[in-house]
Amino acid sequence: MARRLLEDFVIKAVGLNGLEPLPAPRVMLKEVARAVAEAIIPVEEHCENGESRENGQHSVANKHDESQDRCEDEEYYEEQERQNSKEPARKYAYQADAIKARRGRNIRLLELLPGHPSDDVHCVLTTHALSPGIKKYEALSYVWGSAEVTKPIYVNGDSLQVTVNLRSALRHLRWEHESRVLWVDAVCIDQSDLDERAHQVTLMSDIYRSTERVIIWLGRSDQDTKYTFTLLKALAEEAEEVKNAPAELGCKKMRKVRAGVDQARKITHLLENDWFQRSWTVQEILLAREGLVVCGWESIDWKAFFQAIMYASQQEMVAPAIGHFAPFRRDFDDLYLLQEASEFLKRPRESHEQLLELLRIFRARNATDKRDKIYAFLGLISDTDKMGITTDYRMSIGEVYRVTAAELILRSSSLDLLRFLPSRGDDGSMDGAFHRFHDGSELPSWAPSWDYGHGAHPLPFHDGHHRVFRTTSVDAGDIQVSADRTILTVAGYISDEISDVTEYLHSIYEHLAGKMLPEEEDEDALWRCVDSFYKAMGPLETLVQWEAFAGLPEEAPDADETKGKLVDGYWQTLCAGVLLPEGKAETRAAFWEWYHTMDPIRKRKRRWYNDFPSFTNLMTMLGHLRAIWARFTRFDRLLGVAFYRRLARTKSGRLALVPRTARVGDGIMLCRVSDFPLIVRKMENQETWRFLGPAYVHGEIFDASLCQPMRFE
Repeated sequence: MARRLLEDFVIKAVGLNGLEPLPAPRVMLKEVARAVAEAIIPVEEHCENGESRENGQHSVANKHDESQDRCEDEEYYEEQERQNSKEPARKYAYQADAIKARRGRNIRLLELLPGHPSDDVHCVLTTHALSPGIKKYEALSYVWGSAEVTKPIYVNGDSLQVTVNLRSALRHLRWEHESRVLWVDAVCIDQSDLDERAHQVTLMSDIYRSTERVIIWLGRSDQDTKYTFTLLKALAEEAEEVKNAPAELGCKKMRKVRAGVDQARKITHLLENDWFQRSWTVQEILLAREGLVVCGWESIDWKAFFQAIMYASQQEMVAPAIGHFAPFRRDFDDLYLLQEASEFLKRPRESHEQLLELLRIFRARNATDKRDKIYAFLGLISDTDKMGITTDYRMSIGEVYRVTAAELILRSSSLDLLRFLPSRGDDGSMDGAFHRFHDGSELPSWAPSWDYGHGAHPLPFHDGHHRVFRTTSVDAGDIQVSADRTILTVAGYISDEISDVTEYLHSIYEHLAGKMLPEEEDEDALWRCVDSFYKAMGPLETLVQWEAFAGLPEEAPDADETKGKLVDGYWQTLCAGVLLPEGKAETRAAFWEWYHTMDPIRKRKRRWYNDFPSFTNLMTMLGHLRAIWARFTRFDRLLGVAFYRRLARTKSGRLALVPRTARVGDGIMLCRVSDFPLIVRKMENQETWRFLGPAYVHGEIFDASLCQPMRFE
C-alpha cells in the first residue's frame, strides 16, 4: 500500500510541476513511478490470504505490486510488450532425449523464469523421470484457445509459438523474483511428434496425480472478476459455517450473503468459461490433490470454489431472484457432473463400465481433436490395458470411435452402447446413414459418434442399472464383430413395425433456459425475453399434439379402466417407463398435476398462433408458462428423455418413443444382448441392416425362440 501511495504521489508531482509529457505518457509515467517506489520501499510479497511469504513460497496468483487497476494493468503490460519487442529469435527445436527415445516414464518440466508481467516469457525445459522422487511442480489446466493467433515465449533461449491464452497464463503466473516449476502440455510435449504425443498422453493421469497442485486458468480478468471471486469466497465461508453449525439454527437464519439477478449473472458468466466444457479438464481436476482457480490476478481454492457454487444452488440463494424461466441448474450441471463422476469412480466397476459411464456423463464436453473425446478419459479407468484401446494419433477419428465401440460391445456382451445412437441424426440430415467426419473417415451404424454432444438423452436404465427392457441370458454366439470391425452380427428378430409417427419434441428448455427477466428497464431486453418465451410454446404445442395422437382424455379416468390403461401407457411412454422414487401411483399423480397446468395453453394455442396477442394477453400467457415451468420440478425429471424423439404407433397398436430419424416402415428389433427395443432399417441390398437407435415400446414382450443372426453395417 505504501508503494502504491508513493507511486501516486510521483505521478501527481510530475503533473503538478508541468513537466513535458514523454512518449506514451501514461505508460512511461507509470514506469517512472514504479522505479522510484521500488528504490525507496522494498517490494513486499504477500500470500493469497494476506500473510507474509514464508520459506520463499508464493501464493499461486502472482500479484506483483498492487499499484494498478487490474484492467489498466492489462493495457499497460501489452503496451510495454509492444515497445520492448525484439527481433525474432531462432525457432525452438525439441532435443533428442529420453522422451524422444521412449525410454522409461519421462516427462519434461518447464521452469518459468522470474520477471515482470510486461517482460517476455522465458523458461527452461528439462527432462525428469516420472517417479516418487520427481521435483515438485504444479500442473496447468487450461483451454488452449485459437491456434490461428499465437505469441512467442522463449524456451532455452529460442522462440516457441504458443496460443495467446497460454502466454497470458504464463505471464500472470510468473513470479518476479523466483522461478516456478510447471507442467504445461503445449510446451512440455512436442505437439508435432504424433508418437511422442500419444506416449505422453498415456502418462497424463500420473502427471496430474503427482503434481503438488493443479492451477485452473480461466483466462484474463474483466471488470467483474474481482467482485465475483469475492462473492464466491464469501459464499464458501458461509457454507462452511452452516455445515458446522447446530441443525436447530437452520440455514436461512445463518444466511449473510444475499445474491440476486446481478450476482447470478456474474457467477454464471464465470461458469460459461470454456474450461468447464473441455474434455481434458475432467481428468486434470479429478486426479488433482489440490486445485486453485485463477482468473487474471484473482484466485480461489478449488474446494472453496466448488463449495460456494454448490451452496448457492442448493440453498436457492440465486435462483429465486431469477425465477423459474432461468433454471440455475443449467450453468451448474458441469460441476454436478464432476461430482457424479468422482463418486462413480470410487465404486468398483469393470473397466468397460467405467469408460462407458464417463463417456455418457461428459459427452457434451468439447475437444479440439475429436479423438480426445475418448483418449481424455482413458486415464480415469481402473485398467486401461484391459480395454484394448490404444492412444494413437495416427488413427482416424472414425477408427478410434469404431475400435472403442467394438471393445465396449464385446467386453460387455451387450448393446448398451447403442443408447447413444440417436445423436447422429439430431440435425435431421443423417437419416440413419453412415456418419462421415471431416477427415473423411466413417462410422458403421452401430458405433456412436462422440463428437456430437447434444441432442436426445440416452434412454435411461431401471432397477439399479436403470434397465428399460429385460431379456433372457446371453449366449456366446449372440453378438460378434467382424475382424475389420465393419460388420456387427446380432441374434434378434423384427417384432413389429412403425405405422405412424408424430413431430419430434424440442427441448422445452431450449429457449427458456438461461433467460432472465431483465432487472433494468430495457425494452429491447424485455422483448428478447418475450421472444424466447414465445418460442417455448413450440414444444408445448407438440406435447398437446402428442396427447391427441395417443387419444388422451381431458380428465383423469378414475373409474374407466380402459382409458386408465391408455393414460398409463402414454405417460410411461413419455418417460420411457421410468418412475419417480415414490412409485407408480405418485408418478401418475405428478403427470396429471403437470397435465392440468397446461390447460390454458390448450385453450389459447389457436388464438396464440393465429394472432399475436395483446400485451395484456401476452403477460397472462407468460404467467401460465411460469406456472408450467414451476410444476416441471416433479415430472420434468422424467420428461427429458422424450426431447428430440418422436411418439410413434406400431402396426400392433402399441405406443413407442423412437429416435428422431425413425419413419414409417422402420422395424422394431428385439434381441438378447439389448435391454431395450431397437429401431432398425433394412439396407438397399436387403441383406444387412442399420441401427437408428433405441426405443421404448409400451407393453412389448420378448420371445427368445424367434432370434436369428442379423448383420448390421
